[in-house]
Amino acid sequence: MLESVAALSPQIRLAPELLQFMAKELNLWHVAIPTLENHIVLCPKNERYVMALGEVYTRLHEEDYLAGLRRSVTESEETRTIVTLGQHGKWEEINQLFAQYITFYAEQEGLYAHLDRHQSVPGKYSRQLPRQFLLSRYEQPGPPQGGSGPGGPAQDQAQDPQ
Repeated sequence: MLESVAALSPQIRLAPELLQFMAKELNLWHVAIPTLENHIVLCPKNERYVMALGEVYTRLHEEDYLAGLRRSVTESEETRTIVTLGQHGKWEEINQLFAQYITFYAEQEGLYAHLDRHQSVPGKYSRQLPRQFLLSRYEQPGPPQGGSGPGGPAQDQAQDPQ
């Protein structure tokens, strides 16, 4: 019956969870996978279909198809590159790219400006951002904190490695 429904044109929208269930429990993966793939082509932003197809690929141990699915639905070129390298087992290159991307986006956001002003000791860890500084950048605005409380001058001096 699912084969007949899958052959209809235009295709009927079926719930991705239903297709996933039929693929896993009724062993109809050979029909459910093309149907899920067609739905993803039509609606690439629908996460339910992507997650269902990813689960079917995982259940069938199809790591290459799963990597291809991740590459096709992501919008970030950086993520696509890293998924491709991970698929080929190039872990050193992935670590180098992560470091480059983190540095690039941190500089773009101005996160290193704080350290460049307040840090005079060069070395391997000279550009580590204090945890409180990072948290203060992304917390919602609240009442100002004074003197020796959390985030005050006493804590900044305690975390300074000088």
